[in-house]
Amino acid sequence: MNDRERKTYLDFMYNPDNIGNCKGCPENRGYDGHEANGHPCGQQNCWVAVHCADKAFREAEENENERRD
Repeated sequence: MNDRERKTYLDFMYNPDNIGNCKGCPENRGYDGHEANGHPCGQQNCWVAVHCADKAFREAEENENERRD
């Protein structure tokens, strides 16, 4: 993955507006319900939701560390 592709990927994955946007998701593998645990990527949870939650957690940690300093 080149830098431009990586940026496009991360822009999609860290955009909360893309939660549940399976059709546009780069992780979409075309699986259907039974074989995919409900998502076409094969995951039990939406990749975008996980990325956004992780980003929110990291930002909260950074803000708390800044308050301590």
